[in-house]
Amino acid sequence: MNRLPLLVAGWLLACVVMARADGGQELAKHTLVVYNSNDRDSLALAERYAALRQIPLERVLGISCPTDETVSRKIYTAQIEAPINDYCTRQGWFQRGVRQLTWFGREYTVNQTLNNPIWCVVLMRGVPLRVAGDAELPPVDHVPEAMRVNAAAVDSELARLPCQGLPAWGFVPNPYFSATLTRPFSALYADWLMLVARLDAPTVADARRMLEDSVSAERLELTGRAYFDSRGITDRGSGYFAADEAMRRAADRVTKAGLETSLDTLPDVAPVNTPWDNVALYFGWYTEHCAGPFLQPGFKFRPGAIAYHIHSFSAETLRSTTTHWAGPLLGKGAAATMGCVYEPYVSFTPNVEVFVSGLLGGLTFGEAAYQAQPVLSWMVTMVGDPLYRPFPRQLLRDVTAANDAGDRDLPWLLLRLARLIAAQNDKPVEERLRQLAALTERGGANGWFWEGYAGILQTLQQPPDTVSGAYQKALANPESPAAVIRVTLKLADYYLSQNRVADAFALYETLTVTHPREAEFYHVPQTAQAKAREHNWWDKLPPALQPPPLPSPNREQ
Repeated sequence: MNRLPLLVAGWLLACVVMARADGGQELAKHTLVVYNSNDRDSLALAERYAALRQIPLERVLGISCPTDETVSRKIYTAQIEAPINDYCTRQGWFQRGVRQLTWFGREYTVNQTLNNPIWCVVLMRGVPLRVAGDAELPPVDHVPEAMRVNAAAVDSELARLPCQGLPAWGFVPNPYFSATLTRPFSALYADWLMLVARLDAPTVADARRMLEDSVSAERLELTGRAYFDSRGITDRGSGYFAADEAMRRAADRVTKAGLETSLDTLPDVAPVNTPWDNVALYFGWYTEHCAGPFLQPGFKFRPGAIAYHIHSFSAETLRSTTTHWAGPLLGKGAAATMGCVYEPYVSFTPNVEVFVSGLLGGLTFGEAAYQAQPVLSWMVTMVGDPLYRPFPRQLLRDVTAANDAGDRDLPWLLLRLARLIAAQNDKPVEERLRQLAALTERGGANGWFWEGYAGILQTLQQPPDTVSGAYQKALANPESPAAVIRVTLKLADYYLSQNRVADAFALYETLTVTHPREAEFYHVPQTAQAKAREHNWWDKLPPALQPPPLPSPNREQ
């Protein structure tokens, strides 16, 4: 493959943010892998993980505990927390000192690690997920009543292991949380918390695939489309406004990073007939069980995809492909997710904007998730390889590598670069177009490239024939039936914006005739009917787009 033009490379060096310098390898040097010795699959998964992430055997630990997802606090303490603490102490990793801490306004004496070398703990499938509440624990009246619970996610409870001595009630503030800074995890935080995540899923095969996909995605970077399904909350007095606004800001950050991004601001979850495909990032809320486009037959995420749906019990179980959200998202091919095992209150769940900013800034999944999580010893579980870095390098390096190797993901990377170039508003449009033309030479005939490129040309207010020509190239090489529908509807909308009403309705009709099943599933006739009312075209609707006649009234007495 020919190298990209030097002019394009020089331009992009100025507009692409550098990823972290250590390549994420530092965190791997401080990782402990924990499996359940009562589960043969748990051991095999741990061995595979250690081999892929180059974790030495001395940092692979088997513990004997139940294989149930939910355990009592007594079992958690005796069979999960204690064995890990004892092993790390025997290895000389946990050396503790006494200090005073203030927790919910009261002073406590705690035993805190000193220079803890274990920064990250990866729990394998088979290690329990939830700690059930224990009513027999001594009460703590100084904790606010709403926080006076001692149920928790195993991951979140274990995350505070470096600092022992606080009651099990309520939560502990997370010192690594930051709403403004993107910072790699380091020794500075390791005496306060560890990044605990799990490689877990509905099936062992799913868990293994999550790991394999994460490693595979890192060969370049995570590619595909980003979908954000906010609720469109505008009332600043609402308790849900902040979370919804964070999701919208996250969508804006991903857009500015050059990824193909769609933001839904309607109150309901996106309908099942929304034409999504090649989903790499998904963030949404708020229904109890998996819904929307994920229920389409054959739906699959892009390899390495990260998906998160906010709901109070989204991760109550990870063993189901239909119950709640975490399990179904993983079963549909996501490599990582987050979720709540009990009621967390939305303020104490991961901040989506912070999480996305961390990922785009080169953090690992574990780092980004914990940097976005305000509290520990609480209800949120992080599911996926915490060492997974979806954006591991400077973008230009990935483009160059993909170009030289003729990699199949090159068009996705080129499209991301094209969006970054197009967004350089301080440059003349003509200069930007010259740079974009150089990228189109490498984009080939890929439908996803030309669909996105048509949108770029539209944003830059290029001639109508140029814009529609790009959409036609996308339709000539569709990536999926959903893409045919989506691109055709985009082109029809563009024609309507140009007052080419007849051309738009010709597209609706052709789509309905040539792809009848898909057109019916994605409600193309209904879309055409709505547009016909809007553009005074109802009397000209062809029969294929007209609603079926109403049934004749039954006149029999």
